[in-house]
Amino acid sequence: MRGNFNAAALNLGTFDPMTTSVTLLLGPTTYTVNQIKLRSSLHIYGMGAGGLSQQTILQSCSTCSTTDMFVIGGTSPVSGIEIAHLRIYGANGNLGATNQSALSFIAQAGGGGVWFSTFHDLNISGFNGGGGTHGVIRLDGSAGGSPPGENQFDTFRNIQANRAVGGGPILEITGIEGQLSFIDNNFDAQPSDTTGTNILIQDSAANLFPFNIIFYNMTTQAGNVAVNTKGCNMCSFYQGHFEKSHGAFLVGPSASGTTNTTLQIQNSQFNNNVGIDSGNGYLVNVTESNLHAAVLFNGNNFGTPDATIKGNIAGATSYGNTGGTTVGSFLWNNNNGFPYTTINTGILPDGSGLKHKRVPGCTTGATSGNLCLTTVTWTTSFFDANYTVACQLVNTTALGHLGNTGVISAGSFQINTVTDSNHAISGTIDCIAVHD
Repeated sequence: MRGNFNAAALNLGTFDPMTTSVTLLLGPTTYTVNQIKLRSSLHIYGMGAGGLSQQTILQSCSTCSTTDMFVIGGTSPVSGIEIAHLRIYGANGNLGATNQSALSFIAQAGGGGVWFSTFHDLNISGFNGGGGTHGVIRLDGSAGGSPPGENQFDTFRNIQANRAVGGGPILEITGIEGQLSFIDNNFDAQPSDTTGTNILIQDSAANLFPFNIIFYNMTTQAGNVAVNTKGCNMCSFYQGHFEKSHGAFLVGPSASGTTNTTLQIQNSQFNNNVGIDSGNGYLVNVTESNLHAAVLFNGNNFGTPDATIKGNIAGATSYGNTGGTTVGSFLWNNNNGFPYTTINTGILPDGSGLKHKRVPGCTTGATSGNLCLTTVTWTTSFFDANYTVACQLVNTTALGHLGNTGVISAGSFQINTVTDSNHAISGTIDCIAVHD
């Protein structure tokens, strides 16, 4: 269709190649689209998305404000698709966003979805996401079935996509989705927007969860949360660039309550305006339980956010980073060199790996050597009894000391108070315990 600028040629309408393998070549102009249905071996190539005079624009029709532009055709898997070198605008153009998704790949139950396909050199704007809540780019594998429907083995490269204020995320990955690659992409909220989520990755049931999702050299800017992961079994972010968001990574509870979130964030840059929110900002906030969260934060560079890692910090491992900030009551300096960590505030008394407790001691007899036994109960139990505890006796009226500990369990232990003179003592027992 390159070179054909007749009015009829510029209105693609509802384009469905059905069972025919189609390669569509579009010229440097604007084409109106109702909807494009993806079928196997469909290739659509424009002249470029870079904003020059030779760009190709796909403009959603003026009455299509709730119609997603690219969707899956039929219920069976489609594969071998390539969509490239296009600008994609919503029904109101590239400025006034409407409640529609640009790419909406909702996999049908029983094995449907987009497989082994590539989407690259796309500039997407003017979309709020389907229904105003789903993603501008929506990959949905929540239908299930046997085998379950899923989008898999797909690559998204050199895509610039924006979301409007109050709309859905730029990228939404829900349910069982696997082996997806996002390379050299720019996913931004509006520059002054401090609300919403840019990227949402979540499970939909215990056996329907995203897995093996990789982001390389991605830039995301503005919004409240850059990335919200809730049940992704291995999501990896390498060489990312983050700007102007209150929180970078929110690791929340999965929909099923059982799906593990395994997240790697490595060799990325977090600008000074990331993680700043009147003391509530963060680079990583783990609100999922420690049992279901495993976050690796390694080799990153950042400024001084309100917190680097907070929440259930036992669910995160951090090393080899450059920056300085308070992190769950710690001040992390440049931990590539000495000093590694400076503790500049109090330690929370009831962590899963480190606890401290202060309790009244029992009262001994009035003869030297008399002893009594105190049970120290932790506010919440350790995972098991494999911890080391150290205690001291303070505020006694006469000489005395603490004897041996005994009956150690995950939730408590016992310790003896001994008087060293012919006076009864009690005092206060201060203890610190570290899990092995």
